[in-house]
Amino acid sequence: MPMMLSRSRPQRDGFLNHVVSGLLPMPEFVASEVTFTPQIEVTTESALYRGLRAAPSGSWEHLLADHLDRWFADFYPGSMQHDALTLTAALGLPFVDSTQLHVAMDAIGRTTEAPRGQGATVRWSMSAEYDAFMRWMSAALLQPVDVASTSGADSPST
Repeated sequence: MPMMLSRSRPQRDGFLNHVVSGLLPMPEFVASEVTFTPQIEVTTESALYRGLRAAPSGSWEHLLADHLDRWFADFYPGSMQHDALTLTAALGLPFVDSTQLHVAMDAIGRTTEAPRGQGATVRWSMSAEYDAFMRWMSAALLQPVDVASTSGADSPST
């Protein structure tokens, strides 16, 4: 059962209390139920990995493929791109579908949905466009960059 936000539990509820009081703007939460999915997992079989591996030796893409190889060998045979998906929400990109919810902390500190008029109003992820996200990320990582047109053009003069 959700609990009311309280000043008596500042470590746990402080952030949400500041949202309720208007000191902080409405945050967006991207829940693991949305981001923890094999649909956004990079493995040695994925097109993104194969594209990174095919890059010239010494390139940053090849370095990223080497890093993924070490991850696969030392930890797990795949890498879910939940952080990258969450970042797209922060950047306002259209891959995470969110709605407004009222949330509170339960007795052990878990975020739970609160009855309307209670808790803090936040944006909460409900779903994501996984295929579109993976296409976007692959294009962003594998698309050739014209270094001559980007180097220093937008840099401030020193």
